[in-house]
Amino acid sequence: MPPCLHLARLTPLPPAIEPLRAKAGLEGFRFMDRLVAEWRAGTNRFDGPGEVLLGASDGAGLLAVGGLNRDPYGEPDGVAAGTGRLRHLYVRPAARGRGVASALIRCLIGHAADAFHTLRLRTESEAAARLYAAHGFVPARSPTATHVMRLPGTHRPPGAGHAEAGHAPKPFRVVDPAGRPHDSPPAMPDTLPPAEPRPAASLPSGLLDALLALLGPRGVLTDPADIAPHLSDWRNLYRGSSPCVLRPANTGELAAAVKLCAAAGVPMVPQGGNTSMVGGATPDESGRQVVVALTRMNRIRDIDPVDLTMTAEAGVVLKTAQEAAAGAGCLFPLSLGAEGTATIGGVLSTNAGGNTTVRYGNARELMLGIEAVLPDGQVLHGLRRLRKDNTGYALRHLFVGGEGTLGFVTAATLKLFPAPRETEVAFCAVRDEDAALALFRRFRDRDDSAVRAFEYMSGTGIDLALRHIEGATLPLAERADHYVLVDLATPRPDGGLRALMEAVLEEALEAGEVLDAAIGESEAQRGAIWRLREEHPEAQKREGASVKNDVSVPVSRVPEMIRRCSAALVELIPGSRPVPFGHMGDGNIHMNLEQPEGADPAAFLARSHDIMDTVNAVVRDLDGSFSAEHGVGRLKTDMVADWRGGAEIDLMRRIKAAVDPQGLMNPGKVLD
Repeated sequence: MPPCLHLARLTPLPPAIEPLRAKAGLEGFRFMDRLVAEWRAGTNRFDGPGEVLLGASDGAGLLAVGGLNRDPYGEPDGVAAGTGRLRHLYVRPAARGRGVASALIRCLIGHAADAFHTLRLRTESEAAARLYAAHGFVPARSPTATHVMRLPGTHRPPGAGHAEAGHAPKPFRVVDPAGRPHDSPPAMPDTLPPAEPRPAASLPSGLLDALLALLGPRGVLTDPADIAPHLSDWRNLYRGSSPCVLRPANTGELAAAVKLCAAAGVPMVPQGGNTSMVGGATPDESGRQVVVALTRMNRIRDIDPVDLTMTAEAGVVLKTAQEAAAGAGCLFPLSLGAEGTATIGGVLSTNAGGNTTVRYGNARELMLGIEAVLPDGQVLHGLRRLRKDNTGYALRHLFVGGEGTLGFVTAATLKLFPAPRETEVAFCAVRDEDAALALFRRFRDRDDSAVRAFEYMSGTGIDLALRHIEGATLPLAERADHYVLVDLATPRPDGGLRALMEAVLEEALEAGEVLDAAIGESEAQRGAIWRLREEHPEAQKREGASVKNDVSVPVSRVPEMIRRCSAALVELIPGSRPVPFGHMGDGNIHMNLEQPEGADPAAFLARSHDIMDTVNAVVRDLDGSFSAEHGVGRLKTDMVADWRGGAEIDLMRRIKAAVDPQGLMNPGKVLD
């Protein structure tokens, strides 16, 4: 019996890996449990309890993934559950450290023929795919990855053991997560394929050398394989081109680099966690724009539990900021699905909202001061911790929601809050959309300060989560057409939230607004309830093609908006499935539409603009907004002039021209 990949390490570990591990600073195999949420946020599609990571400093290394009963792409594994053994090895080279990752893969190739059914390679670009083709990999079919390559001869049908000498491996059929076999990968795009970019243009003479001298080799990426992950957004809406990626380590380096680029007339695209839903951090296809990634600027400079403030640099991951605040006995309340990848600079630049806006407000309301680098390289020093400061224009607010079009947010002073001492979470089936709003009013009227989140979900959305998300379960006895999640929190030690939750739900049950409800009895149960809500985007992606509409209306008009949009969308595309969900408490609903079952995804997505126009017509009639929290980016620039015309857009253009007269900051975003 050949050795298998166990949950924690290779058995035996190929000896040749040891010097490579030392060279790359590898940590060895370790469990992925705490990183699953981050990867699911859009970095990759690997899932399952058997995930392990071969980690490395600064991104060098590879990701090894396996599943106990099925591999991450849905193929049957053929190994009995509970054996603790994995029969497939998947490797995902990191964006950087390509040489080390390549050497590791070559080492594993020699080990894999006798150890694994399958050795596959997940690449980040066509250029990387060509690189690894030199190692003998060939394209492999996959329903969820763009560039997946397999090593010929390592795949054997489940249960077949070793392939006999002289006999080629039998062909296999891909099985999608719903269990439907097919001979070729299903077309399940979330969006239409992006336009093919042009080859990257050359930088003006001397600029690259000057940038390398300033930032060093770690601060300037020029290899196409290293640049590739920075050229597309996670929804694959756009795929651009760039001559290089700049990675400054501090504000001084960034300011100097911006001066060099501005003097040469080179456009710059700020990028954080690259989780934009509207293509806001992706370079265009011209090949002229330089990507400036701020992820190395990731220090938390200060936490003051008396002032209740935190000063964090732009590259600090949102989840890291939350954990740092908790470590100081405080709360940083901004919370959203991509918090394991999104960065402070990004959430401020997009004025991100998320789940707790009903209680704490958007990112703008959580920001006290800003440090920013302007388009000419000047540094705006505005990191004030003051709650009151009436000394002229509040310039910091130009950069919050500006989506990088006016400069780079490099650091921010953020508001903290006392940490909650008591929380309660309930999952409720409600009669209809009006009943959901009535329940929100009951909680708000009883104790407005206790309502941390109030989320609406349709029956269709929950059905998709139960179908596609492993381990998701309905905590109620029967299915319903409408659900809400209620999250209460208080810093008071005697908050009495359980009594409040039960009293309000009892009133709503008697009034016929709530049909059934379950209150989480433990942190695990509360997490499971939240997971039903958080996994909506992933479940929709796995179901097939969908069109996303991030809209908002006055809270009082949310039920009408859901009903009218749903009816109009089904009339527009018979058989399509509206999947509304989101933040009812602040009026922001993701009015998404899933393709009809069995429909051609490309034909459905070709009507994206018709779908968005249908939703926006209703939203506009209800005095709403076409973008509630995702921003404008590149996707919705054509809507700005129509919705924000006259003096409003004229003033925006004047500000842009005054601050960025060369038009070098994130061109093509927000204002076309």
